[in-house]
Amino acid sequence: MRFSSLLAVAAATVSTAVAQDSLILGFNAGATTDKGTPKTQEEFEKEFKTAKSLSGAPGNFNTIRLYSNIQAGTPDEPIAAFAAAVATNTKLLLGIWASGTDNIDNELKALNSAVSEYGTKLTDLIVGLSVGSEDLYRVSEPGIRNKSGVGNSAEVIVEFIKTAREQLKNTPLKDVKFTHVDTWTAWVNSSNKAVIDEVDFLSVNAFPFYESERDNQISNAGSLLASALEATEGVSGGKDVWITETGWA
Repeated sequence: MRFSSLLAVAAATVSTAVAQDSLILGFNAGATTDKGTPKTQEEFEKEFKTAKSLSGAPGNFNTIRLYSNIQAGTPDEPIAAFAAAVATNTKLLLGIWASGTDNIDNELKALNSAVSEYGTKLTDLIVGLSVGSEDLYRVSEPGIRNKSGVGNSAEVIVEFIKTAREQLKNTPLKDVKFTHVDTWTAWVNSSNKAVIDEVDFLSVNAFPFYESERDNQISNAGSLLASALEATEGVSGGKDVWITETGWA
């Protein structure tokens, strides 16, 4: 198994991945600004260009992870990040928001609309598609205890992945690799094994800063992160593991 990672730090998140024997570095990008307004294409472009021009960066930060295909404030319009990615030649790890819902119809409608509009200019930039983000953690005991919000069950996430595969099988995204993003504690929870079985690779968010039940002083951050990744790899069944969020708050 190759170890793969798409690193993300907090809201303005960093990404790092070894996929297909090449290093992928990038950031996560939310759909809204820090003031809660929907990001425009211009704002996404500025964000993407800034990531690519970081002074002293340990590589080329040319990939962005999205949490949704839908433009904020609309029911099913494609997110402006698609146009920005095409304009700036920025790669994308797509995201489908899967918490607090019983279907992903609007997410897939937005994605298919963007594919129809941009064709290979967009699809050639896509490195994978994540169905959900920390949904399993939110419905777990620690997620509920920490009031992390509405999530979704493993059974629903599996059905969402199957739905997305079915709806994309006759499109230019028929060969896209599927993943789900969650905490390492969710991945090692045996009740979520069906999700591991369904995805092509696992994506893990790991923040030692928040692991207050462990000796999480900053001097131990590296070893705690390493143990989280090792635990995730241990249940991956030989599938690649990507880091999608990490860092120190």
